[in-house]
Amino acid sequence: MTVAIFAKVPEGIVLGSDSTTTIYDNQGRVINTYDNVQKIFPIENHPVGIVTWGIGSIGVRNIESLIHEFETTVTRQRHSIQNISMLLFNFFRERYLQQFTNPQNNVSLGFVLAGYDTGASMPTEYIMEIPNTAPHVLRPNRADGTPNFGLHWFGQPWWITRLIKGFDHRWLNDVATRCNIPLQELENLASRFEVPIPYDGMPLQDAVDLTEFLINITIGVFKFQAGPKLCGGAVDIAVITPKGFCWIKQKALFRQIENHSRPFIST
Repeated sequence: MTVAIFAKVPEGIVLGSDSTTTIYDNQGRVINTYDNVQKIFPIENHPVGIVTWGIGSIGVRNIESLIHEFETTVTRQRHSIQNISMLLFNFFRERYLQQFTNPQNNVSLGFVLAGYDTGASMPTEYIMEIPNTAPHVLRPNRADGTPNFGLHWFGQPWWITRLIKGFDHRWLNDVATRCNIPLQELENLASRFEVPIPYDGMPLQDAVDLTEFLINITIGVFKFQAGPKLCGGAVDIAVITPKGFCWIKQKALFRQIENHSRPFIST
């Protein structure tokens, strides 16, 4: 499982995640967890980044290896953010449906892909969920055309939702059902307790700090609560600005691979 965060502020985008993946048997029981999975990815030659949550593998291949394969299909020429998001959706949807014959019984695979189109001063971001939710803009501009800054979290959302929103959606759904109260009415009442965070004007570094803080809260809860540790490992954080993709925190192995890799030359 995962905690993944997307933050959009005036200076750019922040992507953050934990590093744990969970291995299940055929009965859906947890048999192991690994704490060194990559969930944030750049796209070479593009000021673009991807963060993922949901299933950690399709067949025998993990999501990282598939992302590397996908990357080779889009680096030969410059694409728009919208075009890359659609290519990513089709690439993973095809492989997902080949592996899972009954998608309704399987966990989905989510992505946020964000970055800057050529000449753009503000980023564009698309969210998608494989296999059924095609890419669409995550934070459309406001009605007056100004950017809509803010924060989203995915994967294991409960603890961040409790902290920021002041409630747990599972509790709201239960009350709505038991008391026959419209869910929207309960959400409107609960919104009074949301932590007021001014994203307009927030510096990029503060968005990085907020992202790391929220991921560590989720990791901390899973460390101490009873049950399998569904979030953990190192915290990875990257930022995307008009200048490109930049790692802020990255697992040592992947940092060394990127720093020391050289093109292979055949003689």
